[in-house]
Amino acid sequence: MSFLESLTNKELRIHGKAGKLVEKARASHSADTYLEASELLEKNASIISTMGIQFSELHDAIGFGLMGMGRADFAARNLDRALQLNPKNVSAMNNRAVLAMNLGDHQGALQRFDAALQVDPNSKAVHASRGTCLAAMGQKDFAISSFESAHRIDPNDLAIIEQLIGLAPGNASYWAAKGAALAKGNRHEDAILAFGKALAIKPDDASYHVGIGTAHAMMKRHADAVAAFEKALSIDRKSKDAWTWRGFSLESEGKWLDASDSYAEAARLDPRNLDIWMRMARTLIEAGKPERAVEACDAQARNARAMNRAQWVRLPE
Repeated sequence: MSFLESLTNKELRIHGKAGKLVEKARASHSADTYLEASELLEKNASIISTMGIQFSELHDAIGFGLMGMGRADFAARNLDRALQLNPKNVSAMNNRAVLAMNLGDHQGALQRFDAALQVDPNSKAVHASRGTCLAAMGQKDFAISSFESAHRIDPNDLAIIEQLIGLAPGNASYWAAKGAALAKGNRHEDAILAFGKALAIKPDDASYHVGIGTAHAMMKRHADAVAAFEKALSIDRKSKDAWTWRGFSLESEGKWLDASDSYAEAARLDPRNLDIWMRMARTLIEAGKPERAVEACDAQARNARAMNRAQWVRLPE
């Protein structure tokens, strides 16, 4: 075995042993085990040659764990080592900035967050942490901007949405975003409450009624759903989502002709949604209108050919 191969094997062994200690520390919430892993890496720092990125990730994990346990000195040492091994480790950059923020160095933390975003502008964690820092500095508008950046990256992160609501509780769109995220997680009752908050602030937004209706529909409360969709349509007759989902709830209740009429309006507004034509044809067949069903199928085929591909936007079955 060559010297290089021997060195590489030793690296792998140390990395594996330290990795197991980190996993054990996470499971047991043990600062001592994190420190044991840190000591192991420090003792063998001189052998690291080909696995700098992997060892950087371990130091980052140790630093993050120790930071959460109030061991700021050892956390800083490990996070700094992580960045020595890999200066573009965005997670370590973010954690080091959070540590600075926790120690009261908000301006220094902000500089670190900005440097991390230079490496990865799409890091949700960095945008969110930066927002927390700016909020602590009293820079509310900039904090909102940072949290909005994080929200655009992950619209379903409820923790980020709650931060936005905390900073601007009178913003209806944040409550609606909460409703959409809750619905995505099948928390439909909570979604209805969130959309209700949005409507209390902005009662003339049809999409919020659609959100409430969709939540009712997913819980098979179709009469309530139809009522919500009709409220949406009283505000905006061109809401294709309201027409589509209204058709879905009416279809689910066996109201075939009413459902087909609703799908027809949706298809008129969005003729390339092939799923609507299919549903329209199906409800017309159920209603005993095969000729009209054939017309719907023909329209679906024409639009599919025009699109050159099947662009399906499916509702739940």
